[in-house]
Amino acid sequence: MTGLFMLPAEVTVTVTREEQHQQALARYPVAAGVARQVVAELTWCTIETGKYRGERAVEVRLDGMRVGELTYAMSERYQDLLTEITARGHQPGCDALVYIGKRGIEVSLRMPKAETRVPIPSAQPVVPAPARTHQKKPRNKKRPVWIAAVVAGFLFLVGLINSTDEKPTSGSTAPIADVAPVPPPTTATTTTTTATTSSSVPAPPPPPPPSPATPTTKKSTTTKQAPPPPPPATDEPAQNCHPNYDPCVPVAKDVDCKGGSGNGPEYVKGPIRVIGKDVYGLDDNNNGIGCE
Repeated sequence: MTGLFMLPAEVTVTVTREEQHQQALARYPVAAGVARQVVAELTWCTIETGKYRGERAVEVRLDGMRVGELTYAMSERYQDLLTEITARGHQPGCDALVYIGKRGIEVSLRMPKAETRVPIPSAQPVVPAPARTHQKKPRNKKRPVWIAAVVAGFLFLVGLINSTDEKPTSGSTAPIADVAPVPPPTTATTTTTTATTSSSVPAPPPPPPPSPATPTTKKSTTTKQAPPPPPPATDEPAQNCHPNYDPCVPVAKDVDCKGGSGNGPEYVKGPIRVIGKDVYGLDDNNNGIGCE
């Protein structure tokens, strides 16, 4: 989605069920006799009550919060237009007016006429601009000539010293060691013309034997599993109640609303919610609620 696609403001369309969303509409305070202009977002919802219960309708939102919906007839009028807008990658929106009415804070929309042809372009995805990269200036790899000369002279001098050290001395039959041999650390020998004396360093005493390890005994434990909890008690179904009504309507030859013109033999007091087929005819206006 690229944002709201604003529809042409040509005719005024009434929004219903605002009385159920007064808390959300309270964020847009208005004085009596003055209308406040806002931008509404249009999306889809399902009708929950009434003759067209379960049908699709146009939901009206302000700042992402639901504030009402269009009637079934108005939703049918703009169904194709809104479907095409969303298919092309847009979110439909329109101008709206918030004002004080009979139902509290009310909302009306400014929508195009039924015969108006609204051009809808395809949404273009937003492509981020490429990040600018700063190119580093190449460093000058050239070095001064004198550095190369110094390095070459140093290498020549080292090679000359090494070659001099490796040459043997003239007139000698064996190479002379630069380092004297180290005497053994444990024995020293002194030699004279008359006697020889030797001294020895005593060996260190052997280490004491390790103490025997004390065996440890690990007690085995046994974990007892708790017995499983008893299964939850199930609610027993209501006795002698017809499954198509809530709350309980008795199963009888005929049931009428208490205080009405029916002749029984059974009577119930409303309101009764019809959740299946209305076999007793309690819902006269087919709005899902009987004995109103």
